[in-house]
Amino acid sequence: MTRRPVRLGIEALAANPQPIRGKRVAVLSHQAAVDHELRRTIDVVAALAGPENFVRIFGPEHGFWGVKQDMEGATSEVDRATRKEIVSLYGDYPKLPRESTPDGVRTWKCELQQKKKELWPKPKDLEDVEVLVVDLQDVGARYYTFANTMAYCMEVAKTSGTKLVVCDRPNPIGGVAVEGNLFDDGDRWFSFVGLFNIPPRHGMTIGELARYYQNVDEKYRCELEVIPVKGWSRSMWWDE
Repeated sequence: MTRRPVRLGIEALAANPQPIRGKRVAVLSHQAAVDHELRRTIDVVAALAGPENFVRIFGPEHGFWGVKQDMEGATSEVDRATRKEIVSLYGDYPKLPRESTPDGVRTWKCELQQKKKELWPKPKDLEDVEVLVVDLQDVGARYYTFANTMAYCMEVAKTSGTKLVVCDRPNPIGGVAVEGNLFDDGDRWFSFVGLFNIPPRHGMTIGELARYYQNVDEKYRCELEVIPVKGWSRSMWWDE
């Protein structure tokens, strides 16, 4: 098998940092977002931006380090290498009380609704950010929440005037096959894993998803730049 070189979006940004040069920058990423030298995206961006312009890090579900289990909340922390705060965008949820009295259920629903607001970055956390770099290794499935966290960031970025720079990556299960059912009722099945009525296997990269979100709903139309991945064919699988 002939190995074709693939150049990731973060590697293209490192080669030409014009999109973030002289800007106050934050990053939405996790431990799986590394380049071919296994350098973390946050370290690459921190070096490009400089300590004064590198503002903060946002972490998605499972926490920045990917050690939290499904639906387990992650707390904010400080990254030792960059010494920047990692703001968690997926906190713990209140559990349904064992004794499900009407008052207890009502209280739980109110607390749950309040916690759901923490899936969005707080406006104040983007107001001092000129560019939010997004680099998230996805799995190519609708019910993975990383791309939905990006969508929520796009929504807030539109109001804060923050530009999104998405460093694209290959879809690990290819970009040709599209499989699975659409929702028969998008409103009924709307959730954090059902923000958009797309098949479970959607065949898109995270950069393509960002452009798709902007096409289907105006609230996601922040300023957007996608740094494409080079050398990837849609027919390629992850091991290629």
